[in-house]
Amino acid sequence: MTKRLTLAIILLITMAVVSCGQSDETHKLIGEMNANRIKCQELTKQAEAKRADARKQFQIGQRAEGQKTIDDAANLYGQIAKLLKESANKGDRIAAITTTDWYREYFTLYSKWTRNLAKLAAGAEEELIIRKTGAPTEEQMKIWRENIAEIRKEDDILQKQIAKLESDHHMVLIAHD
Repeated sequence: MTKRLTLAIILLITMAVVSCGQSDETHKLIGEMNANRIKCQELTKQAEAKRADARKQFQIGQRAEGQKTIDDAANLYGQIAKLLKESANKGDRIAAITTTDWYREYFTLYSKWTRNLAKLAAGAEEELIIRKTGAPTEEQMKIWRENIAEIRKEDDILQKQIAKLESDHHMVLIAHD
């Protein structure tokens, strides 16, 4: 009887330690995801400003400066895509380690949504690189419009599902403005 009780206590302690470890890791990953979101917001402002500057430079005939500014903007969008992919991977990690069903669902949805945002940022990077050397083809434009429309449609659904989970559980784990 004592051996069984000791074994049961050891199992409970082990489960508590593992659970606490998951919780600590989850909180750490959530913090990193929120930090990435803030960094992406900053980089997006910079990229949009660079894009506008490049447009002005091209309009006034400063082609070399415009190409350099486009490179800078494309680089920023590439950084944004990388940070968003990292956040999506962190969300996948949380979904894999959590023992709470709604957390699993929340972070699975959040990861899908964040990957879509990464695709949009990578698409902006690609577009700028192509525009640096000339105008994109009509076929490229069509593909971009279709991809953007498809991603936005899926994102609307994902955002509604995320919002419902947040509302149902009265908490927002990852800011998404």
